Amino acid sequence: TLIGSPTGGTFSGPGVSGGSFEPATAGGGTHTITYEYTDTNGCTNSSTTEIEVNPLPVVDAGTYGPLCIDAMAITLIGSPTGGTFSGPGVSGGSFEPATAGAGTHTITYEYTDTNGCTTSSTTDIEVNPLPVLDAGTYGPLCIDAMAITLTGSPTGGTFSGPGVSGGSF
Repeated sequence: TLIGSPTGGTFSGPGVSGGSFEPATAGGGTHTITYEYTDTNGCTNSSTTEIEVNPLPVVDAGTYGPLCIDAMAITLIGSPTGGTFSGPGVSGGSFEPATAGAGTHTITYEYTDTNGCTTSSTTDIEVNPLPVLDAGTYGPLCIDAMAITLTGSPTGGTFSGPGVSGGSF
């Protein structure tokens, strides 16, 4: 809200609407605002003032993932440094996939510059669940039985353990 003295005059300039100044409309920079008043004698005078509008900082939350749900926590790096991360699975400057759970999670990075201007940026981190596996059901077998073929689901995995060679036991 713009206040002129004596009351009853009009304001003009970039970002001025009625008796209000809108920084977003004016944009960044220094803006000259004029206050004009006409008295009861018909005499008119004006006065100017300047309003400085600081631009919002440019903020980047970074790019991460995709991650498996059992992955170790990752360090989140925002730019410029000194901001705060928030969202599912976020603790301090780290993201913990198991805490967030499977799915796509929106993480927010908020930063306030030295002028007190605050803005934020978001990034999505995808957390994938572990595949559901089935190692199959076998045996019991006698010690002198022929080797059996091991079949797992989904295909493409590897078997390991005592007596396993390739895909046979």
